[in-house]
Amino acid sequence: MKRIRELEDAPLGFAEFRHAEGDNAPWSRFRSRRWRAEGRELQDALAGNQHGLCAYCEIDIYEPGRPNRSRRQIEHVIPRSAADRALDPTNMVACCMGGTVRALDEEEDGGEGHFREPIADNMSCGQAKGDRNDPAFVDPRTLPDLPSLTRVGDDGSIETDEGACQSAGFSPEGMNRTLKILNLNAERLRLARRKWRNALVEQSRDIDGPDQMDVWIRSVLTPDADGRLLRFFTTSRCFFSPLSERILKEYPQTWI
Repeated sequence: MKRIRELEDAPLGFAEFRHAEGDNAPWSRFRSRRWRAEGRELQDALAGNQHGLCAYCEIDIYEPGRPNRSRRQIEHVIPRSAADRALDPTNMVACCMGGTVRALDEEEDGGEGHFREPIADNMSCGQAKGDRNDPAFVDPRTLPDLPSLTRVGDDGSIETDEGACQSAGFSPEGMNRTLKILNLNAERLRLARRKWRNALVEQSRDIDGPDQMDVWIRSVLTPDADGRLLRFFTTSRCFFSPLSERILKEYPQTWI
């Protein structure tokens, strides 16, 4: 998990929905056919705010040219069942489908990180979290810029960095609980992160000298010209550490 910024302004279409339907309208009404374009607009705004990554597992949820197909959804950090939070845009992030649907670009990436059977064991993110409103759950928008409170091992497993949590004033137990609630060590995610890390190992063999290394790290850990980040940001961040932390200190104002 990484820090993401809170969406500063909800899109105009969502404001129009609330004006037309009322602030107490059920979320299901916003998901109806009538408001489909506005729902897509809100998804786009949230995903763009997150540089194209799932708020929890960091899978790529960017969807160029797919207006009628979806590999992402709007997730309520505090469940919709909680009073007055269903239509609160400050309670929303963009997430993947949690392993419940096959990838839409299987020819491109083999569906890695998106689907694996049995579904029940490999469900993650909002699908795994469901309607639980656990007070220990850590909202990714509250995480610090630096340091990372999680680390990824050689085998792709993600775990809490207890020392980093303590230095940042976060509860290691809360972080552990959050990783479990989101099932971020589901086998499909662990294997996808391991594959990503192994690819970085292979690429590193072609890097010649510290200057080239610096350029490469920046290309992996900072947004491209379209504002997108590469998938599995935390995996890359851990792989490059401590050099990654030095570079990321230059970007606290945007957070990546």
